[in-house]
Amino acid sequence: MSGGFLQLSGIVMDIVHRIDHLPQPGEEVEARDFMITPGGGFNAMVAARRLNAPVTYGGTLGTGNFAAMAAHALAELNIPTAATMRATADQGSCVVLVHPNGERSFITHHGAERQLSTAHLDALDAPRYAY
Repeated sequence: MSGGFLQLSGIVMDIVHRIDHLPQPGEEVEARDFMITPGGGFNAMVAARRLNAPVTYGGTLGTGNFAAMAAHALAELNIPTAATMRATADQGSCVVLVHPNGERSFITHHGAERQLSTAHLDALDAPRYAY
C-alpha cells in the first residue's frame, strides 16, 4: 500500500467497565470486567498499522501517567510521533460503560490531546507521504 497517515486526532485512555446495568443515582454497580487501554485517535492508527500503512502520530502527548501509557502503546506498534513539544497536562480519559447487549455509554475528560495549537502544528516533524 502506498501513502500514509498523519493522525492528529488525540489519544485518550479508555477506562472500560463491563456492567449489567447503569447505576441509578446513589447506586453502586460492580463491573464484571475492567481494563485500561488507549483509545480515541489511537484506534484509527491501529487500523492503519493492521493494513501495513505508514502512520505517524501528530497529536499532543502530555506529561502524566496516561501520557506515558499512550507513548508506550505507540512505541509497541512502531508508530512515530511527529511532535517534540509536550502538553502540560496528562492525556484525557474516557470511562466506557459496556452493557451486556454491547451498547456503550461514555464519560469523557479531556486533557493534553485537546491542547493542539498552531505552534504545535508548525513544530511537527512529520514525513511527507506521496499519494
